[in-house]
Amino acid sequence: MDRNSVIGLVLIAVILVVFSVMNAPSEEERLRAAQAQDSIARAEAAIAKKEIITVEQDTVATTATLSAANDSTTVVAATGDSTTLALRDSILKAEENLRLANRYSIFAAAAQGEKTYHVLENDRLRLTFSNKGGQIVSAELKNYETYYNFTDKDSNIPLKLFDEDSSSMGISFQVNGIQISTLDLFASTSAPEVQTTENADSVSLVYRFGTNDPEKFIELTYSLNRGTFVMGMQVQVNGLGKEDVPNTLELNWSSKLLSTERLVENERMLSSVFYKYTDAGRTYLSETSSDKADLEKPTSWIAFKQSYFSVVLMSDKGISDDGSSVAVNQLTSAKYIKEYVADLNIGSENSEKVNVPLKFYFGPNDIKELSQFNNGMEDIVNLGWGIFRWTNKYLVIPIFNVLDSMNWNYGIIILILTLIVKIIILPLTYKNYKSSAKMRVLKPEIDEITKKMGSDDPMAKQQATMALYRSSGVNPMAGCFPMLLQMPVLIAVFRFFPSAVQLRQTGFLWADDLSGYDSILDFGFNIPLYGDHISLFTLLMAVSTILITRMNSGQMDTGMPGMKFMMYFFPIMMIFFFNNMSSGLSYYYFVSNVLSLAIMWGIKKWFIDEKKILAQIQANRKNPKAQKKSAFMQRLEEAQRMQQQKKKK
Repeated sequence: MDRNSVIGLVLIAVILVVFSVMNAPSEEERLRAAQAQDSIARAEAAIAKKEIITVEQDTVATTATLSAANDSTTVVAATGDSTTLALRDSILKAEENLRLANRYSIFAAAAQGEKTYHVLENDRLRLTFSNKGGQIVSAELKNYETYYNFTDKDSNIPLKLFDEDSSSMGISFQVNGIQISTLDLFASTSAPEVQTTENADSVSLVYRFGTNDPEKFIELTYSLNRGTFVMGMQVQVNGLGKEDVPNTLELNWSSKLLSTERLVENERMLSSVFYKYTDAGRTYLSETSSDKADLEKPTSWIAFKQSYFSVVLMSDKGISDDGSSVAVNQLTSAKYIKEYVADLNIGSENSEKVNVPLKFYFGPNDIKELSQFNNGMEDIVNLGWGIFRWTNKYLVIPIFNVLDSMNWNYGIIILILTLIVKIIILPLTYKNYKSSAKMRVLKPEIDEITKKMGSDDPMAKQQATMALYRSSGVNPMAGCFPMLLQMPVLIAVFRFFPSAVQLRQTGFLWADDLSGYDSILDFGFNIPLYGDHISLFTLLMAVSTILITRMNSGQMDTGMPGMKFMMYFFPIMMIFFFNNMSSGLSYYYFVSNVLSLAIMWGIKKWFIDEKKILAQIQANRKNPKAQKKSAFMQRLEEAQRMQQQKKKK
């Protein structure tokens, strides 16, 4: 054997020795395994001995006649069989204990138990827990109902956000390299089955996952105060610092929120995982497709949101971004909205006693309710982005809240809200209508230019038209800016009304629920892109939109028939788009259109005199200042001239 072969064999031997030492079981594990093996050996020996005795007894019984066999021999034989079965059960139990010890280490005793349930209840919530995993398995909102329970007048069943079949929440950790989850363990508790705040300000439930050492345990404490949607949760790790448990704590939370509204598809459009970093604004995963994100910064809260309700996890110190992620998965079930998943690092430095405080919110997406936490949770309510959100936050919602405090019917509140908004933007409406009147006065002259120049030279036609505007002192863009300034309100309410939980299950006229669609006729079958019913508020909104279009069509240039077609086609498309949406939203747009028609008629009758406007235009033409081109007009005409020269070349 050469030198290299010897060196290779020596290295292999060294590697095997090092590997054996590194993977050798600890003294505690060796002792536990030895005890289990001794128990098995003793049980097997006892069984062998009893089996011999049983055989001898059977032999005695067979050598004598049946009549000679006495009752005591039969009893001894039966006793021998019973003892054998008991000892065999002991072996199986010892083998099971060994398996559990290998799988759950010092938590092996907690891996066996009987499932029990406990309830914490206040005037708003009823929360059900299970000692299997020490987890919350059901959350009910006592003052709310699902749509189908709402329509059943004899029903009084609280709305349930999730149940045991659709949700799980466990704490995973490592003990000496073994991965364990509380979902596989049974916790002990001395709490009564049901606790309420009827005679107490708060109630609490303590679950303990014990070990073979009474000083080493994991404890989950849940608390609930009177008059709140918030549940406190505290994760306590005691005496397990050396086992590296506190550093490896992870909250594994998944839930399929139950559908609570009339159309699950509408719920899905507004549902996703929302979360907020401690030093930034809220963000969210896709509302239309499955999505996943790794947390990039410490996070203040994470919300499993549906259209009108949310389950929110909050942490005052912030959830660590190290290894934390959130996800949302699309479902096709009619029972569940979406599947939400959060795997969150809640670990801390190893210590003999560690407390991790958390809070959960189970409640409505009510801006007033969510604002009380002062952590940006009110941003769960999606009011739009940028200027549309500001319009809702500082205009629409404050007015709505003031009217809401008067306890009027929400149909009346929407009517008055619309009227107030119309009054606020009335100066813009007046300016827009005045600009439209000027355009109507000039329309015969514009038609004359079009007739004279035809379509052979569009550039010359445009220059002549702009010269007419300039000489008349009319800005063709003057009517656009007021309209653009009104658009934020129109788009803002498009976000506000479908998300306003106050409208949920409140009726007005023929609509039994302003948060859902109103129906005056159910077909019994579905029409693609339309639905299975007729929404009257949607029809009224479309008709009123057509009337406004007709009233404004006088200012449209006859040379743009395509634009006129689009103006009339748009209300028709609204019938399909709004048929399945919130009747409160359709009602708002209908009322807004009716008020707009009334305001436009009033302005035309009492404030706008087209004869005076024409006289003013003629006076402007005699004013030399009106002939002066603005800087914008000069740049525009120069660009047109250069474009025309380039075209000729």
